[in-house]
Amino acid sequence: MRDFSPQICRAGRSLLGWTAVDLAREAQIGLATVKRFELGGDARQSSVEAMQSAMRGAGLLFIVGGQSSLDGGPGVRVGAGFTADA
Repeated sequence: MRDFSPQICRAGRSLLGWTAVDLAREAQIGLATVKRFELGGDARQSSVEAMQSAMRGAGLLFIVGGQSSLDGGPGVRVGAGFTADA
C-alpha cells in the first residue's frame, strides 16, 4: 500500500497499544526494520507488507487517499468488533 507511511504505521501501533517490539514480533521482522521505517528510512516492500498485514490481522483497517474518509486522505481506524488488549 503506497499510503502506508511511517506516520500511518505509528498511528496503527498506537491504536493497538503496541510497541515497536510488539510490531516486529507480530510481523516477524527485525526491530531495527520497524524503527528505521518509522523514522522515514528504507524498508523492503515485503517488510512493509508484513507490518501492515500484522496490523490488519489485529483488527485495523487502512484507508488510502480518496477512499471513504472525511478529507479524502490516508488513515487508519479500528474495524468492527475490535477489542484492544489492555
